Amino acid sequence: MRIATRLRLGYLALVGLVLVVAGGTALELHRFGQRLENELGQAYRGASTALAVLDDLEREHEAVEAALLGSGQASVEALADARAACDARLAELGSLASAPDEHEAVDHARRSLAEYRAEVDALFASVARPSVIDYEREALGSWDQARAAVRALLESKQRVMERAAAAARRDAWRRAAALALVVTAALVLFTGLSRSLERGVLEPLEDLRRTAEAVAAGDDHRRVIVAEDDELGLVGRQLNRLLDRQRQLLAESEARRTAERRLLLGLLEALAPGAGLLRLDGAVAVPPAGLDDASLVALGRQPAERFRDAEPGTLAGDELRIPVQDSRVARCRLLVTSEGAPAGWLVRVDGVDSAASPGASA
Repeated sequence: MRIATRLRLGYLALVGLVLVVAGGTALELHRFGQRLENELGQAYRGASTALAVLDDLEREHEAVEAALLGSGQASVEALADARAACDARLAELGSLASAPDEHEAVDHARRSLAEYRAEVDALFASVARPSVIDYEREALGSWDQARAAVRALLESKQRVMERAAAAARRDAWRRAAALALVVTAALVLFTGLSRSLERGVLEPLEDLRRTAEAVAAGDDHRRVIVAEDDELGLVGRQLNRLLDRQRQLLAESEARRTAERRLLLGLLEALAPGAGLLRLDGAVAVPPAGLDDASLVALGRQPAERFRDAEPGTLAGDELRIPVQDSRVARCRLLVTSEGAPAGWLVRVDGVDSAASPGASA
């Protein structure tokens, strides 16, 4: 599989994991937020309505006391208004009840309020001018029961809000744990991708670098280790084939040079026994017979300097006479090709037995 394909698949898997989990988490958070908003909103409205009912009960109680104290028609009208407002609030509170205990509390408040009002009406009907003491003895107990039922409903709404808050905290911890797992999975996947990148790209590149350095240093046996059938594997195989071809060409070139050297030695042996050859730079190609290594080194300096300092074309057929060891003289003649290009120096040493063979010296 190609490196780019592996990397794309890995990163697509990573992005897909993050998107799926993030999308699912966002959807769950949205649903939980909607549910929490509904529960808290209903509980808050119920608690607010319960507080309003308590206020209406207080106003109705105050209106009854005002009527008992003889405030006239105004107190009677205020009592009627207070009862109507309390009934409306209590009906609204009943519509906001969601649990069985809340419905039971609303029903209990209605029954207690009905008993309270019946006792108040009976008190006004039976006594020409009832007193506050009669009111407290005959009817106030039912009013307290109605208020207690509304308070119980208010406490129930408060418990609902507390449960919703606790559920929100638990859900927050659960979401945090889920996100931590997602982050951990993403890190594990990213680590795997990094390791795959290291194995598939960095290690082959390092092997290519080491192989190139070894070949540049002269190790023509070094080859790239190809482990994958990808782009870097293709480069490694091509480099190995190139190095094999280079080694083959070098071997063939060395074989040709060896054959040409033998041919040249044979030609010199046939045409000029005991002679030698110098390159244009003074290096010894075929050593002439009768000279040691120090004399050969000294021999090459003067022809090289002469060739370097002379004008082109002025040395054709020229011969240099150079003193060498044992008071002998080496005669160096410039060799040129048929096109007139300098090729090297032919060296003969005076006083050397013509039977001496340059091939033996080589």
